[in-house]
Amino acid sequence: MTEKTKPKNQMSLGRLAFITGDAKVRVNKEMIIGGVIVAFFVVVAIAVTIADILHITITPYNPDTPNVGPLFGPPSLAHPMGTDNLGRDQLSRILAATPNAVVIGFVVVGFSLALGLIIGSFAGFHGGFADEALMRLTDIFFAIPALVLAIAIVAALHASLLNLMIALMIVWWPAYARLSRGETLKVSHQNYIEAARTSGYGSARIIFRHVLPNIFVTLVVYATLDIGTVILTYSGLSYLGLSVPPPAPDWGYMVASFGDSLLSDPWLPLFPGLLIAISVIGFSIFGDGFRDAISGN
Repeated sequence: MTEKTKPKNQMSLGRLAFITGDAKVRVNKEMIIGGVIVAFFVVVAIAVTIADILHITITPYNPDTPNVGPLFGPPSLAHPMGTDNLGRDQLSRILAATPNAVVIGFVVVGFSLALGLIIGSFAGFHGGFADEALMRLTDIFFAIPALVLAIAIVAALHASLLNLMIALMIVWWPAYARLSRGETLKVSHQNYIEAARTSGYGSARIIFRHVLPNIFVTLVVYATLDIGTVILTYSGLSYLGLSVPPPAPDWGYMVASFGDSLLSDPWLPLFPGLLIAISVIGFSIFGDGFRDAISGN
């Protein structure tokens, strides 16, 4: 085997390990339970989104139509989660708000993962001035509390789902960049990387063909655990009124709107709060199970 062929063969082995070797997924109980919960929210989000595009209603009632039931109606067969102060069906509104949380979770984590991988791997591989400059930029974002910065960004624009998503993407990527840099430093001095350098491969080719495939699994495991955190953060900002404006339904804002009704009409803040908790727990359980499945525990 010549020096010229070593990097190529090593890359093939790296890909094989990613798919079938050290990174082989061994399904476990936590992964199944979390996967069922995650699948439920993803399916509901997709179904509601498609129905909205086609201008059809798949929820029990139109979530924006008032007086479909009594005002402040308790849970019943007709309205399993009760009705709100305008007589709107709570179950329909909670289901209609599901795409907001799911989309925010996946988009923010997906963007942060991609940007963090690029910045962190570039900084860790090149070192020197590039590493110093990129990590100091990352430190600037770390120095400002993420929630405060996100609130400031949304306030500078205006409250909407898109602006809140942009704000979270801006503040969420530094953790991925740090993790990506650390993983890159671990692999950058491996023999197959040195062989690739000796063979005259450019840095971009080495990063994308040799470094990223070997650190990607670690970042994905972190991302699966992080989606629930994003949903929880989004719900907190929505609680403050920084998401979709009313009368559009949104979990966090629904909890905030009826927080004073906890004693008199507890179903109003309770059910959207439960959906937030279940979604966050579901993604966290799935992430824990996926991590254990990857590590073989």
